Amino acid sequence: MDAKLHRELRDKVQRAARAVTLALTAKALARCREALQQAEAELWEVNAALQWPPPVTALALASFADVDLKGRALRLLAERLAAELYRQRPPALRRKARWRVAFYVLAAVVVWFGSMGLGERRRWRRPDGLFMTYFRDTNLTQLGWQTTTFDVLLSPADRPLPWWFGRGDFSARWSGWLLAPETTNYVFQCQSRGGLRLFLGGRCVLDNWRDQTWEESLRRVPLELTNGWHELRVEYYTRQRQGAAVCVRWGGGSLRTNTVLAAPHLRKRL
Repeated sequence: MDAKLHRELRDKVQRAARAVTLALTAKALARCREALQQAEAELWEVNAALQWPPPVTALALASFADVDLKGRALRLLAERLAAELYRQRPPALRRKARWRVAFYVLAAVVVWFGSMGLGERRRWRRPDGLFMTYFRDTNLTQLGWQTTTFDVLLSPADRPLPWWFGRGDFSARWSGWLLAPETTNYVFQCQSRGGLRLFLGGRCVLDNWRDQTWEESLRRVPLELTNGWHELRVEYYTRQRQGAAVCVRWGGGSLRTNTVLAAPHLRKRL
């Protein structure tokens, strides 16, 4: 079967299926008969072209119940003929279908990566937030992946590492600037599953760099900060990638206690 004949037979089956649907939804018996006769003629032509045994569709249409029975029979015949036509697709149509699927997959991949790239570009250009760098070791040396974030919060449940990053231990660094809204005493509350260091103004104010559970890692650091921007850096490592977790909170002055360290008090660059 060549491609032209296959296309003609496929179009007939599709027209017949539409006619059956019209017959089953029509409210006038005469219109039902007309639609079913059109569908039956189309399907018999396709059946003869495929050299199948003659189907059993003869039924006098005296009532809507007869229309329903014959319509169901013709619909079943159309489905079987469509399946057989699909099985007997010419090689040219098979190749065309494979190329079409490949094109759609490629287009979806391009759109997906393009949207990711545009979104990441917007995130990098926005001033609020922090730069975030992942490392493939626990010593912050083997660069793995760089991105941006709007808080100092890490949980594998809502922000997992990419599948290509690897399965071993890792470390991470948040870097940027912190805005102190007023000159007063602040309290930073840091908690992590693994080691954590906190730097403010180039000075290490918390060194909790050791293996530890989430419960035993809780530390509170009181600091007096002046109103304005202060250089911020948070470093973290873990040996339990599936359970990696970090949370840095702060409070003081007009800030509520245990507020997550997040935008708009964070900025990537001044």
